[in-house]
Amino acid sequence: MPLLLSIARYDGGNTTVLILPLLAMHDEYEMRARKYKLSFETWTINSNPSACSQIVLVAIEACAWDALKTYIMTIIRIGRLACIAFDEAHLLLQHLSFRPCLEMLEYLGRMSTPVLLMTATCSRCLEGKLFEQVGRKVYQVYDRRPTVPKLHTR
Repeated sequence: MPLLLSIARYDGGNTTVLILPLLAMHDEYEMRARKYKLSFETWTINSNPSACSQIVLVAIEACAWDALKTYIMTIIRIGRLACIAFDEAHLLLQHLSFRPCLEMLEYLGRMSTPVLLMTATCSRCLEGKLFEQVGRKVYQVYDRRPTVPKLHTR
C-alpha cells in the first residue's frame, strides 16, 4: 500500500485524513497502519484535532457533518494536515445518485490542502468529472497505468 509507506517516510508525523467509502476498508487500513508503525484512529465527533493520529480514518457518510469540517479546518490551522485522501475514488461518481453525503465532498476538496484521489478503475474520460466532484478545477494525474491487465503466456 504505497500511501501508507509514503505517510511513514515523508509526512513527518502530520495527519492524513483518509475518506473511505466502504466500512470494510477500515480494518484493512488499520492492519496496514500497524505494519508501518503508524498511529491511526477512526474519526468520531469526540476526536481531538490537537492530538490527532498520523492517519484519521473517516467513513464517507461523516463528510456531511459540520463537526468533521471543523475538525479538518482545525488540523489545517495548527499546521498538522498532510493531505486529504479518498480511496476507491471512482465510487464518488458511481454512488452519487443514492448517497447524498457525496455532494458534500466538494467542500473538502476546496480546502487549502493537497487532495489525493486513489482509484484503479476510473477511465480517462471520467478523470475531470471526478476531480470536479471534489471541487478541484486544477489537478494533476500521477502514476496512470492501463486498467486492463496484460495477459502473460507461458
